[in-house]
Amino acid sequence: MGRKPDPRFQGEAVSDYKKRPIACRVKFKLKSNSVKMYDKCSVLRIETTINNPCEFRVFGTVHHHDGTESKQWKSMGKSIQQEIVTICSGKTVKGKRVSCFNVGSPDIMRVMETLSVGRYLINGFRNKDISEPIFPKVQDAKKRSSKTSCRLKKLR
Repeated sequence: MGRKPDPRFQGEAVSDYKKRPIACRVKFKLKSNSVKMYDKCSVLRIETTINNPCEFRVFGTVHHHDGTESKQWKSMGKSIQQEIVTICSGKTVKGKRVSCFNVGSPDIMRVMETLSVGRYLINGFRNKDISEPIFPKVQDAKKRSSKTSCRLKKLR
């Protein structure tokens, strides 16, 4: 990329460019992590693949063997188990119990799939826009809207 690599770097750095009939792709790869950029029909899409997060440094709390804690730079971990446990356990908000958020349930997966559709990126969405794709079997519009509101409240 026009500069000499840091002498401490002991990996492979690769740049790749491919032109296809309807799009082109630029790929930058360092060891097993990569960033790919696609230009398709005047839309730029960026895709990041992190196979080895230990290559990255993050600022956070480090727990020492003597029981003390300090804030410093450390290698990024691969485990997200603690975050999943936090999300999947219920909690109390303003004195009211909120049930857990089961990320593996078909209902929640439908919500996530519906919200990840690109048409909502620019203008956002309303309950009316997403209630039918999330609950296609519920015929009553009022009931469907209520169920959608409940799912969105859980997401917040």
